[in-house]
Amino acid sequence: MSSIKLKHSGGNSVSLNPPTSAPTSSDVAFKLPTSDGSAGQVLKTDGSGNLSWVSQPTAGITMVDQYCLQANKSVNGNAALDLDADFVRVSGNISGGGHVGTGMTKSGAIFSFPSTGIYKLFFSATVSMNSGSTGNRYAQNPLLITTDNSNYTLRAMGLDGVDAISGESFGNPVTEFVFDVTDTSLCKCKFQVQSGESNYTIFGQSGRLDTFVTFTRIGDT
Repeated sequence: MSSIKLKHSGGNSVSLNPPTSAPTSSDVAFKLPTSDGSAGQVLKTDGSGNLSWVSQPTAGITMVDQYCLQANKSVNGNAALDLDADFVRVSGNISGGGHVGTGMTKSGAIFSFPSTGIYKLFFSATVSMNSGSTGNRYAQNPLLITTDNSNYTLRAMGLDGVDAISGESFGNPVTEFVFDVTDTSLCKCKFQVQSGESNYTIFGQSGRLDTFVTFTRIGDT
């Protein structure tokens, strides 16, 4: 059995040896890349002997971030409200709150992602309505995404019926979406809250989570 032995000037050597068992069908040839890879990359084969440098898959959760509404918002019935003003990162605004990794970037109502990957979005809203119309009393929380940084499309929405009773009544729509963020400049999202017919209030209080979104990066795209 032959091997390639590289001897160091200090005397010891490093050897590259063939497999213990002979190749089963024919000679095996590997074609190395034309240049060195980046730090942390590994060699990957295409199944035909061609090797290339690739980044290793990221294991585990590498980013968790939360944003929450910190002031109540009053809105007319049937009008959707973008979560924009007073919708802030939990870390630093709520005692004990924190985040993992770089975190999201917010401009107006639009959220941008720190890196490509598969993200789980969890959106919970708390809505109240005063007594009034008995028809179409509901709360909903649309989640909209874009993959071209232009056209936003409704991709998930929670819906909760609100009882028509004397005084305040409440709804808590919840929605989830798994977003494949393939390009951070094109893939973005925003969140809304809306009711049917009756005027309503979206709850947001300083120091606690009433209406909030949780972003979790759960894997590579």
